[in-house]
Amino acid sequence: CASSRARGGSRSRRRVLLGTRAQVRPTSLELGGKGAIVVRADADVETAADHAVLGILQCAGQVCSATSRLLAHADVYDAVLDRIRAKMAAVVVGAPLDPATTMGPLVSVAQRGKVDAAVAR
Repeated sequence: CASSRARGGSRSRRRVLLGTRAQVRPTSLELGGKGAIVVRADADVETAADHAVLGILQCAGQVCSATSRLLAHADVYDAVLDRIRAKMAAVVVGAPLDPATTMGPLVSVAQRGKVDAAVAR
């Protein structure tokens, strides 16, 4: 089964959709977005924290599906946040081929500037 995938601006995505509309084919558009993790009151806190951290660290957070929001029930909010903080404190930023590294570098100096600005806010 053939599929179509697209990244880019609105014009590019529109062209892909128009080009595939007469065909029955899976189409995947990278639309950016805000990947949220929803944690219910009955959730396993450790598992929720594991998934949140994985979503944050995968590709150094530079993918459209990176976890950027956490919506947790008030009953587990503090526990989940405590586990995420502990896991993030253990992150080792370094060279991608170093076995001790758990998060590699940002893609560019410009991206580092964006991250620095977000942290400063």
